[in-house]
Amino acid sequence: MQSARSGNHRACGTLALTLALCLLGFGATLAGEPTTEIAAGGLTYAGQQTLITRQEDIAIASHRIRVTYTLQNAEPETRTALMAFALPDIDLLALDGATIDNPAYDAKNPMNFVGFAALVDEQPAEIYVDSRALSLGLVDISRVLRELALPLYPLHPDIGARLAALPEVAKADLLARSAIRITDGQYEPLWTLKTTLFWQQQFAAGQTRKIAISYSPIAGGSVATRDLVANLQPRYCLPADVAADLSRRGGADAARLKWTHYLASAGANARGSVADYRVAIETAPKQAAYTCRVGLVSSSAAGSRETREADVIPEDDVQVLFVDP
Repeated sequence: MQSARSGNHRACGTLALTLALCLLGFGATLAGEPTTEIAAGGLTYAGQQTLITRQEDIAIASHRIRVTYTLQNAEPETRTALMAFALPDIDLLALDGATIDNPAYDAKNPMNFVGFAALVDEQPAEIYVDSRALSLGLVDISRVLRELALPLYPLHPDIGARLAALPEVAKADLLARSAIRITDGQYEPLWTLKTTLFWQQQFAAGQTRKIAISYSPIAGGSVATRDLVANLQPRYCLPADVAADLSRRGGADAARLKWTHYLASAGANARGSVADYRVAIETAPKQAAYTCRVGLVSSSAAGSRETREADVIPEDDVQVLFVDP
């Protein structure tokens, strides 16, 4: 198994026709075409009645998502539990030419492409990687790609050149497997990358442990335009006066928008009920945030809004629009 290290270097994965144009920095991205978000969630583990989730604390910011779990082993003996985190699928068929911005990509550690990190009682967890490349999202072609010395990460900066350099018989085989396509004479990957980061976590009898994870979301982004604001208004419950103001501004005065999607319900049934469940949206100075998430209220912390519930299994997802001046 391959050990995963979190990374925060910036890099770009570029395919023909801007299939995956990654620009260096949010401001640069906003100067180009809008980017598309890819949703992600939190940890999956078998909770139910033996590994109790005392608290789940989610903090969503435009650049980083942090989730802290307080878990207690309710059994009278030591228990080892699998902790798993599903990275967002990179599905090139679903993206279909869309542009994404992935500032957390690290060429030295491409399989942890969201800069995922995990701490157990403030100590780094030893994380392992399970990655699979699937043709049509169904058929595993990981071994085929590895034998051709191709990266499984389909947005790798050199993927186009590496595909072009393959022997003709290898290209024909990949075409027959629906793993690649030819567009305007350029070879492009078509596979879906599914990646899971995981580790085995031990809990002594009755022990309570705090597990904190964080990662950079693959967010959507653009400068505000009248048409874009009209499309985003119902999705993020933008107040009418805010939408009108964003629509009026243009040129150098146009606001910068960034939106992210957190899958709060992912893995929730496996985790079981949460005794104390908190969701917070955190904003930087002068940054505003909007969401349709029911029950989100102001908190005492400056730049933060939160909602708190007791004894729930999360069933909703959280979509947030961040507005920079």
